[in-house]
Amino acid sequence: MLELSESLSSCSKEEKTTLCGLFDRETRRERTLELLEKEQKLKEKNKRGMKNALTMMRSLGMQNFTKKAHQQTPGELLNKERLDAAEENFFSLIKAEKERRLNEGKPSSYSDDPGS
Repeated sequence: MLELSESLSSCSKEEKTTLCGLFDRETRRERTLELLEKEQKLKEKNKRGMKNALTMMRSLGMQNFTKKAHQQTPGELLNKERLDAAEENFFSLIKAEKERRLNEGKPSSYSDDPGS
């Protein structure tokens, strides 16, 4: 059988520290490379998106592109209709309350001064 020297079979504290440092540096290097790769992919994706937008603008003409960009979506139209209806309901309730108070002989609005 072969016999190994003690220095080959066990590690000293210095060797452990050096090896841990090596692993830490390599881990940071890998993370940095991954981040750079993600950044590059994002830049390429943004370039493609800009090219598509420019192509669309050229094909539609700037006026048509602007018109399409400002068109409201069906969801936006529905929200606007709901908001208008709620606003109309609110003001009609206020008007009805004022009329009711006038008919009862009460003031239609309250002031901050209780003596007036």
